[in-house]
Amino acid sequence: MKNRRIVELMVAGALLSPVFASAQLFKCQAPDGKVVFSDTRCEGPAAAAKVEKVDPSGRHQLTDADKARIRELEVGQLGAKVTDEQKTAASLEISSIRIGQETRLTPEQRKRREAINAELAGPDPKKRKDALNALRTLYSQ
Repeated sequence: MKNRRIVELMVAGALLSPVFASAQLFKCQAPDGKVVFSDTRCEGPAAAAKVEKVDPSGRHQLTDADKARIRELEVGQLGAKVTDEQKTAASLEISSIRIGQETRLTPEQRKRREAINAELAGPDPKKRKDALNALRTLYSQ
């Protein structure tokens, strides 16, 4: 009976050890553009701007800026003059932010996204539909 209790405690300890071993991970971009994961913060001014905390489970952690952008998009969807295409585009961007895809967009892709958002505000329904399809394509890359 005593041996069984010892075995149970050992098994419980083995199951709980990963919980205690987890550490905070950081996703950094090296000067050469490669992504590096580390248990320490990125160093240097250029690297510090590219820091992204990574949850040990692998999920993207939202920054305060991410949360603010999501709130801005959600409020923007409530406007009286907002088109269906703009609402769908905002939902796509919110999803992109939540999964961390937004942080991986290149500067060119970000410029393209802004140009598409400008087209979504236009009066022509066909151009808005084409712009929404272009945005879907951008996020599917």
